Amino acid sequence: MQTGCLRYVVLLGWICLLSGCAAVPHSTLSVNGQEIADSLNARYVNRASDCAGRPAHECSGVMVRVFGLDSDPPISPTPDQIARNAVSFSFIRDDIPTTLLFQTGWAGMVVNTGDNAGFVRLTVRCAWPYDAYTNFRPDGCGRATGDMTPTIKSRPCAQQGIDTPEKWAAHFASLGDNKPYKYFSCGFAPTVEGFNLSIASHALIPNPEDRRRWNEILIAAWREEDVPALPIEALFFTPDTGISIGLVHVKQCAIFFATSRRIPLLRLDLEKADKKIFSFDPADQIDFDAALPTCLYRAENR
Repeated sequence: MQTGCLRYVVLLGWICLLSGCAAVPHSTLSVNGQEIADSLNARYVNRASDCAGRPAHECSGVMVRVFGLDSDPPISPTPDQIARNAVSFSFIRDDIPTTLLFQTGWAGMVVNTGDNAGFVRLTVRCAWPYDAYTNFRPDGCGRATGDMTPTIKSRPCAQQGIDTPEKWAAHFASLGDNKPYKYFSCGFAPTVEGFNLSIASHALIPNPEDRRRWNEILIAAWREEDVPALPIEALFFTPDTGISIGLVHVKQCAIFFATSRRIPLLRLDLEKADKKIFSFDPADQIDFDAALPTCLYRAENR
């Protein structure tokens, strides 16, 4: 294990001890975990086109972010995210044929983008039907650095007159199979219409292998002081990625110490035939009643 990661978890542990993380019975987490899994599964099959006049992601589908395979705090904004005012997420719903998330979807978090009393309101800035290489877009939603296509195809779709799924599919196909250029597609505005176009366009991606890959949704970067109030509904992991659950628990511990909230860990399977893609197993959870020593053990032995 990297010493930096252990040092980070130890520091968070002392912060938790000093601030007095609230004690909640482990059985309560089990009840809430099952309820949250059921709620997310219901949202996954909800194909609403809008949410009382707001974009569909606020009440249907599930917004997820996959964690990096590193020792960085998983929910603190990075300098790059702050500079671009952008944090990458993916939107999953049963009418989007995604079965593969970024970094195999090994572990991540689910956030609620609706209006949640007592929590920070997250702002969607733009939406792509396909991975958009946004690390190479200085303002997140605009042109990609290195885009030398004749008409600068990475510009927002609205600037190119791309306003139907069919037009976007033709635009994407025109980029060719060369991997770098495939990431130079245009993105849609965060309006009701724009978000629906991003969903419908994904289904028209010509190559089946590309069609199963993730889309990309940019959410405005939050402030470090907002971390405890992020609307995180659940954490998730994909069991068949071959990555130890101990590494997943390192992230679960870090979020516990950053938020003082016991957020359940769910299993994710995007290929479930019954579409109940989230499931809860009490055996997967950290024992938060002994969180500090457990977290230190997980960090040291990951």
